[in-house]
Amino acid sequence: MVKNTASSTTRTNTIAWLVVGTVIGCLTGLLLLEKKRNREKSSREKSGKGEEQGYQNFQWCHYEHCGGLQEKRKRLPELVILLRHGESEANADHTLWRTKPDNQIKLTDTGIQQSKEAGRRIEALFESYEKETSTSIKRVQIHVSPFERTLQTIAAAIPYFEHRVVQTLPESRIREQETGNFSKRNVDSFREEQLKVGRFWYRFPTGESGADVYDRVKSWWFESILTTNEQVGYDHVDAIVVVTHSLSMRFVLMQLYNWSPTTFHSVWSSGVCDMYVLRKDLNKRGTSPYDLDRQRGDMPRSSMDMSLRLKQGRNVSDTSELSVEERIYRLHDYLDVPPPRMRHIGVIKQKLAEEYPKLDANAIDTISFELNGTALNEEQEF
Repeated sequence: MVKNTASSTTRTNTIAWLVVGTVIGCLTGLLLLEKKRNREKSSREKSGKGEEQGYQNFQWCHYEHCGGLQEKRKRLPELVILLRHGESEANADHTLWRTKPDNQIKLTDTGIQQSKEAGRRIEALFESYEKETSTSIKRVQIHVSPFERTLQTIAAAIPYFEHRVVQTLPESRIREQETGNFSKRNVDSFREEQLKVGRFWYRFPTGESGADVYDRVKSWWFESILTTNEQVGYDHVDAIVVVTHSLSMRFVLMQLYNWSPTTFHSVWSSGVCDMYVLRKDLNKRGTSPYDLDRQRGDMPRSSMDMSLRLKQGRNVSDTSELSVEERIYRLHDYLDVPPPRMRHIGVIKQKLAEEYPKLDANAIDTISFELNGTALNEEQEF
């Protein structure tokens, strides 16, 4: 009986020591883990590379400084020239597109001459760029909308710089907006609806919205332009000439500069054979390091209509003949307002005062913007 009691006591003591040992081991492990975490935290704080800073550095590396992507940016063509077609039959006769398929509309004789002049201008641009930058423009690639008027435009322009051209690519993604199947009776009502809704948003029955065109133009830019010099087996391209339509040209700029639909609506249709020159600038961030060259190309025009109200509660007007309640001011060069444009009210007031000398910027209380813009009325596309 005494032996059994002693044996039981021994087993109890053994279990107790095992439990105590386990608890001590766990506590020791927790203390060591906490010390390790504190050392790591202290190290991050001293080096100035906390988690947030580290993530930001990763993003910057990913988009700018990582070797592979930075080298890809350097390989991009020096210039991308966006050229609108010359004067078309529908530019001369705005009723023609109601009866003739859009893709079959041709250039006028004036349009042919304009296209030839555009070719001379492009060659002169290449020559001056080579002289001023010591950068050779020997290999030029052409992207052209497969519409008749754009094909005629490049055919008339290309002889002046043909010795540089290595490839011509028809590209349907930069064609004109599909306006659907019109009838003579309802076309005017469609245009009126488009003005109310906005060019970017309005979808023609059986046709496209501006947003649809934007999506395909952006797809072409990222999948074709930005990968031009990544094609296996092809030589390096120094410049790209894009022969397209006014709407496509504006959508290239929209995705390049991150315009809002409201800003897009403020931009006018380009003139026939207008040329936007995009020059590579590796100081810009992102995968599309291009900027408009103001010296070598045309610049997009823009304007925004807005209604003003004085602090006294009445509309501002600098014209005595016009009812003050109906007075709407048009601010030109709206693109010159820094983005986000509608938040720079002070800049807008100052620009209005400069454009309308009788207007006191300090007297303006509120500004109401016409959000669908004014550019839609400036010129038909075609």
